[in-house]
Amino acid sequence: MPNDFRITALVDFDLDNETVSVCDSSDNAWRSYRLHDLSVAAFKAFRGDYYSSDDRERIFKGALTGKEIDTESELLSETESPTVKM
Repeated sequence: MPNDFRITALVDFDLDNETVSVCDSSDNAWRSYRLHDLSVAAFKAFRGDYYSSDDRERIFKGALTGKEIDTESELLSETESPTVKM
């Protein structure tokens, strides 16, 4: 897809695995988060009516700091079939 200034991010919701992957147009790298962590970050950012939009963005990004997950290793572990040993 050509570089279009109107596209700021690509977002992929995987409801089966309960993850959200985001690719910002600025860095062109995918980051993935659990839906629960995204929900908590949104709650923290929007719980007060007195926050400015800049404050909300800072709080939202701060709540997601350190919550990024490695989806490649998780998908590999999920596709491995369980084994039963006796």
